Amino acid sequence: MFRSAVEGFKAACKSTRFVVREFEFSEETYTATLQRRSSLEAECRRQDDQLNKMSRYAWSDVFAAWVHVKTMRTFVESVLRFGMDSQSNAPNFAAFIVKPASSRSACTKELRKVLNDVFVSKGIFGHSFISDGSDKGKSQVEAGGPENALLGEVGEYYPYVSITLSPLSEKKSHGAAE
Repeated sequence: MFRSAVEGFKAACKSTRFVVREFEFSEETYTATLQRRSSLEAECRRQDDQLNKMSRYAWSDVFAAWVHVKTMRTFVESVLRFGMDSQSNAPNFAAFIVKPASSRSACTKELRKVLNDVFVSKGIFGHSFISDGSDKGKSQVEAGGPENALLGEVGEYYPYVSITLSPLSEKKSHGAAE
């Protein structure tokens, strides 16, 4: 700015409620500011790397705990639904992890149909709590599941305990499946 226009500029700024401050360039201050910025950026990168490393370690612990919670829920729901063996007073069930070949809805429906056919019939797995098979695919409230009807939860009722575990979402950009 020209020296002759400084006073007029200050007056115009003051009339519009702006505060004008004098600025003097200093090479030392500029150099110190650049050095401080670079040291802060280095510190930020170091802390970011440390946080990423800690997050990776914590992820495995959190995932293991999540799987344990799902396992405990499977045990509790199985005991509540199917009871204990009257002779040995031990649970009378087996737990399995089943993953459909594809995450498509049709593949999941086919898997559920096969599981329903296996567990609805009276056989080595005992009898079904679904009376005539007409309740398939209805919500637990509609099918008469008393534990969830009281809570007002709506979910699918199957003649087996079904708990979904979806730890990762699919990344569309990389094309990788779970």
